[in-house]
Amino acid sequence: MYSNRQSTYIAINQDTNGKNIGFPITLKPLEKINLSFQSLRINNLIPNITKRNNKLNFHTLLGDINITIPVKYYDAKQLRDYLNKILNGIITVVYEDYQFSFVSTAPFSILDTSTCKRVLGLSNDTQEASLYPAYTLITPSKCDMNQHYIRMKIKELNITYIEPSLNRDNTLIKIPIHSMYGTGLFYEPSVIKSFLLQKTNIRTITLILSDDYGNIINDHFECVLRLEYVYVQPDQQLIEEKAEIEQSLIIDPRFTHYDGEVKRTTGGGGGFIL
Repeated sequence: MYSNRQSTYIAINQDTNGKNIGFPITLKPLEKINLSFQSLRINNLIPNITKRNNKLNFHTLLGDINITIPVKYYDAKQLRDYLNKILNGIITVVYEDYQFSFVSTAPFSILDTSTCKRVLGLSNDTQEASLYPAYTLITPSKCDMNQHYIRMKIKELNITYIEPSLNRDNTLIKIPIHSMYGTGLFYEPSVIKSFLLQKTNIRTITLILSDDYGNIINDHFECVLRLEYVYVQPDQQLIEEKAEIEQSLIIDPRFTHYDGEVKRTTGGGGGFIL
């Protein structure tokens, strides 16, 4: 049941993130805060090659070749050209119909220690080239050059999911990246997701935005959250158990008559008759 207190909208950007909000949010007895995400505005400057997915490791007859791809955004052809420049003819990278392949005149393999598997369409295992007619390795999947979600967490909050089907990790919400790199992204969910908070007061809110690979996003953003005050009835069984415990602490049954009153001595000492 909602309280008669007005809901509060909080706008957070990179300058106010983690700082004291304009007023402390304090709850009355039996009140809790129902938090809902309203919107996010951010520029899509999220690179698809990051420090967590920029390794491509080969094993060849000449020895291992370990490539660290510079962190930035690449389209498929730019990535192909960069790899060909580094490999310098030892292995040739081909891109066609959204799929990469690797060709060489000598045997080679792509090692499972590579971290750019999703981008290139590689499997999780070491893959060896086949002789047909040259040594060729065709990736088993189409390439995936995009980041798909921005994950939002709130540092200060422990969250109880109202919708039990949601994944119970620290992520508050997953925001789909539906804009092209270099353009603005505005997301306003069609179905509002709510979260019942366990905190009784809130003084700061620190949003943590991360990409698919867990890299923190530090770009300019504007986020709007809504806080609603709701009454949550306490568990009746817990109330009764607590009352029984308190009653047993106040009146010891060894000192009571059948009518529940404590019997005292008739003298002036004020002691109890055992």
